Amino acid sequence: IMMSRQWIHHALNVRERGLWNDRSMPKSRQGLRGAMVGLISASTVAREVIGLLQPFNVHILVYDPYLSDWDAGRLGIEKTALDEVFKQADFVSLHVPKLPETYHMIGADQLRLLKDDTVFINTSRGSVLDHDALYQEAKSGRFQVQLDVTDPEPLPPEHPLRKLPNVVITPHTSGTGAYGYSEIGNTVVHALEQYFYSKPVPGRVDLTRWAQLA
Repeated sequence: IMMSRQWIHHALNVRERGLWNDRSMPKSRQGLRGAMVGLISASTVAREVIGLLQPFNVHILVYDPYLSDWDAGRLGIEKTALDEVFKQADFVSLHVPKLPETYHMIGADQLRLLKDDTVFINTSRGSVLDHDALYQEAKSGRFQVQLDVTDPEPLPPEHPLRKLPNVVITPHTSGTGAYGYSEIGNTVVHALEQYFYSKPVPGRVDLTRWAQLA
């Protein structure tokens, strides 16, 4: 979310062409500070994102049919309809689990509602997004796309989304690297220690929500 408005990929392209301060650098009308941010799902990851966004004085819209009004109030966010998130938000970020009912839940009907200059992000699962519909809406260049997951994954080299200048695709790397793998290992070890000492286990699965979990 933070990097999207810095147009890092465009700046790197300018560097590779031997240029500096290229006037073709896109100019965004809305930065992150004070923006309207829309999150699809109030998943565990989304709740972490909500906390990280607090210093930026954003207004957060969330669509999640399982989110209670009480929980929304506790999180300090506005619970709203799916289409309203796409109509209003300056940034739309997907945090949806891969479930039968979430397959292609985001398609042409939602994508055409995006405002011009919106940043659309998917770091959840590729299957929740109709990529053909995304291409049809994104090819106009009116909004920016950031994908860390695709369907299929990897996206075929000839897929037209790869050729759009307003689309950034990374190979499912948002949680990788030495630090990411180290954190995963430390988390697992800590959870096991907590379990064997009969202490609260971080990240434990709530069986009452089993059907909603990926």
